[in-house]
Amino acid sequence: MADAPAAGGKGQVRKPATEAIISFVCCFYGMWWSYLRIQEINNYLGRPVVNPIFAFIPILMILAYWKVCEVIPEVQKKAGLEGKDEKIVDFLSMFLCAPYGVFRLQTKLNEVWSK
Repeated sequence: MADAPAAGGKGQVRKPATEAIISFVCCFYGMWWSYLRIQEINNYLGRPVVNPIFAFIPILMILAYWKVCEVIPEVQKKAGLEGKDEKIVDFLSMFLCAPYGVFRLQTKLNEVWSK
C-alpha cells in the first residue's frame, strides 16, 4: 500500500482540519483514516499496537480507538516530545465526536511526524 510508511518510518503530515471535515462528510473515510493511522503508529513503534482491520469492525473499533489513544504518549516520547497522557479526552473525542477526535489525533501525529 503506497500510503503506509516503511517499517520504523514516520507517517505523513496531513492537514487536521481537512481530515476532520472529510471524515465528517464521509463516514467510510473516517474508518479509512483510522486504518492508515493505526498502520503508521504500528510501523513507527515497530510492533503491532492493534490490528488495523479493527477500524472497519464497529465493536472492535472502540478497542482500536482506546489502544491508539493509549499509545500516543509513547509515540510522542519516541520522537523526543513531551508525552502528555490525555487518553481519556482523546478517546472520548474519537468516540463521541469523531471529526474532532480525528483533528486532535492528527495534530498530535503531525507533531511527531514533523520532528
